[in-house]
Amino acid sequence: MRDKGTFTITFDEQTLPVIEQISEGLPGGFFIYHADGDQELIHINGAMLRIFGCDTLEEFKELTGYTFKGWTPEVAGTVTADATYTARWEVDQTQTKELSYTVEYYKNGVIQAGDTQTETATVQVLGPDTMAVDKTKINTTNKYDGFVFDASEPAPIPDTIANDGVIKVYYVQNNLTVTYTDGVDDKVVFQDQTYPDLRYGADTPEFNGTPIRPGYNFTG
Repeated sequence: MRDKGTFTITFDEQTLPVIEQISEGLPGGFFIYHADGDQELIHINGAMLRIFGCDTLEEFKELTGYTFKGWTPEVAGTVTADATYTARWEVDQTQTKELSYTVEYYKNGVIQAGDTQTETATVQVLGPDTMAVDKTKINTTNKYDGFVFDASEPAPIPDTIANDGVIKVYYVQNNLTVTYTDGVDDKVVFQDQTYPDLRYGADTPEFNGTPIRPGYNFTG
């Protein structure tokens, strides 16, 4: 009987295309990984990609977010009976994605582009596409002199927000004044009526009474 031999295939840029070609002819899923170190996946054949609904190795890595940790039970050297080997996976914390949300500020309905804030977070790829909102960084009290906080969108400001979400913060003036005057220079037809400390967007207060000037009709 012929003795069992051992052979070694050097894995490099030259042999990889050959291995890829051979693996595509295999009837089932096939992949190559570093057996030591971080056990990073190196190659995966088309059958395995189709099993996971992926088009590329990078898409497979992003989908799974795992590194291969070997088989359970350990693969036997020879086949002596039916055997099922189950892949073991470990979450790969080095596979990450960037999330962000934006805070926009408005004065009297006009965006203040220079005050826009963008908050970012780096999370593991398997995590949800949402991030916590740092409310301490959102000014809803005294950002602009002469203005007061009016509203936010969404309201109230949420605890979490979807990736690429936008929070809008609205400020309005609170020191506007409306004055009704008779428009006559040489005498007083009626006393001015003044309404101070009005907020932007508030209903305009009405003139109290009816404007009357002898010899004239009030036209508005």
